Order: sequence, then structure tokens, then C-alpha cells
Amino acid sequence: MLIALLAADAALLLGLFIYATVKFGIKAKKDAKAPSPVEPIDYKHGVTAEEFARELALARAKIDEDAGEKVVAATEEPEPLPQEEPVEQPVIIEEPVEEVVEEPVEEVVEEQPIEETIPEQPVPQEELVISEVEDEEDDREPVRRVPFCEKMLYIDRKTQEYYNEINNEFKSYRKMHARVSAKGVSYRLGRELVAKITLRGKTMKLHLALDVADFEPNVYFQKDMSDVKAYQEVPFTVKVKSDRGLRNAIKLITAMAEKKEIARKTRFEPTDGVEELKAIAIELR
Repeated sequence: MLIALLAADAALLLGLFIYATVKFGIKAKKDAKAPSPVEPIDYKHGVTAEEFARELALARAKIDEDAGEKVVAATEEPEPLPQEEPVEQPVIIEEPVEEVVEEPVEEVVEEQPIEETIPEQPVPQEELVISEVEDEEDDREPVRRVPFCEKMLYIDRKTQEYYNEINNEFKSYRKMHARVSAKGVSYRLGRELVAKITLRGKTMKLHLALDVADFEPNVYFQKDMSDVKAYQEVPFTVKVKSDRGLRNAIKLITAMAEKKEIARKTRFEPTDGVEELKAIAIELR
């Protein structure tokens, strides 16, 4: 900064010098043309030494004064600029906005009815059989069902005799009717079923409309067949495969007739029941 002040001082002096030279040179020329009668002018020097010294002193004093003002101005702290008072901004209170939570909308999917495809079951072809009623006691499934009348033709002679005796015993009572079917022989009193004769294998069985509990099981060895639909009317079942079995069968038939109050025929001639069955078997063929 000092160098700048010195340079300014030198420039000012140079300017004053040039100014004084020009000014007083012009004045000297004017005075030369029109000399003042009051004060003589030194045309040789233009100005006097005293005037030049006085002017130089004034110029130096002015330069020093300007330089001092600049130094003071440089050393003095700049006045702080007036700070603008903060303008209070209006406080805007925002009201809380309730957040609207969208509830998930359950999409209702209409269930389409599913058509259940039921596979077609093959219709079993009916097996050609001769008998109309299935034997509930026979668990086997024979290839060909032989009717009762044919079975009696090939059974042993003793069983055929037992059949003839029992068949004639039933026929000896009044209003007793016999009917031969594929399963056996049924005996009815009017429309009431009272007895059946069937074959299982080589054994003949007698089914009667009696109560199983009314007879001694150690004597007749009866069996209750009421759980089988075909024998619900005649549940009392005994086997006839010996002479003793034949005698017990006759006793049971008599007891049943007494219970049903069935009278015997006054005139009765025994018949050969096996021959009758043989005739029926021939017709079926």
C-alpha cells in the first residue's frame, strides 16, 4: 500500500509540475504581449522562485493531506452494514391430513359348478342260469346252476328214499300243496308257506315254520335260519341224512300240523316223488 501511495504522490507532483509549467508559461506569454504597468515580470524565468516554492509547498501539503486521509481510510475498520431485521414469516400450521387406508377389496370369485364326470360302469352281463332263486347257503359260484329236480336224480338212493317219505308225509295232509322250483320244493297251506326241502351238496335239508326254541337242540340239532331272507318264514332247519334224521323229520312235521291244526286225508296213496322230479327235469331240458 505504501508503494501505491508513493506512486500516487509522484504522479501528483509530476502533474502539478506540468500544470505549473504550462500555466505560468502561458501567463508569461500573455504578459509579454501586454505587460502590466504595476508589477514588472521577469520574462526570463516566467515566475519567481518564491511563487514556485509557495505553489510547490501547497501541492505537497495537499498531497500529504490526501495520503493521510487514504491511510486513515485504509486503517479504519469498515463500518458494518446495517443488518436487515429478519422479517417474521407467518407460521402456517398444517392440519394433519388423515391418511385414508384403502381396505383391500375381497374379490368375490363365483365358483363355477364343477360337473363331476362319473365314469360309466360296465354293465355286467347276466350269467345264463337255470335256477331263478340263488342259494343263500352256497358261497361258491358255480359255472352252471343245476336245478333241484336234476340234483335229486343223481343223488344217492338213500337220500331219494328219505325225500319220498317226507314228500308223502306232507301230501297226506289236507289243503297242502307242493311246488317244485329251481331251489327245492315248497309246501304251502293255502297261501301260507309252512315247509321247504332243499339240497346242499349231497345233504338234504328240511325247513319248517316252527320256533327253534320250542324243541330240544340236543335231540333235533336244529339251526335257526331266520337271518336269511329266503328262510324267514321257515327258520327251523334240520339235516336229513340218516334214518334217525328221517324219524325226527316226521315228528317235526306232525308237530307242525298239530300247531296249524291241519287234518290228514282219509284216503291217500303214496307216490314216487323222485319219478315226478325226473319228469320235470325232462321238461326243462
